[in-house]
Amino acid sequence: MSKLILIALMLSLSACAVPLKSQEMSPQYDFYDTVSSKKFDDSIFIRNVDVPKAIGGASPVTPEEFKAALISAFRQADYYETPEKAKYALEAVMTEMKQPFMGFNLTVTATTDYKIFKVKNDELVFSETIAVPCTKGMGDAFDAAYRLRLASGCAVGENITHFIKLLSTY
Repeated sequence: MSKLILIALMLSLSACAVPLKSQEMSPQYDFYDTVSSKKFDDSIFIRNVDVPKAIGGASPVTPEEFKAALISAFRQADYYETPEKAKYALEAVMTEMKQPFMGFNLTVTATTDYKIFKVKNDELVFSETIAVPCTKGMGDAFDAAYRLRLASGCAVGENITHFIKLLSTY
């Protein structure tokens, strides 16, 4: 009987996975003054964003929230443009999020495939797979589930940060 209660409790807790909000995946805002790209300034719109359903585990990432985080970051970096005026279109696919099962310091790695196309002829001009980790420890949050959520959001934000810094080299 006690095993049945334990199994029911575990199943009910596993159903509590609340998707990350775009604000939880936001990049560091202290780096935007250091990025600039002559090629991509005010010229990219976010055309397609995909996140397979299984990505994120206890802290799932939805395509809508990931897209909102990308749009917010691109606006801050002055790379974003409306579809009508944009020269380039971005497609992003989050392919993996490695999360630990348990630990004191939780390191999560988010992997995303980014592709940029010219709008006028759909020519691929940039393609990069970025995998960036983020670690959150006991000092960030005592509760392990919340610490994992912080690390997951941070990993996505760091992934976006790395991508924007990479674009600034063009």
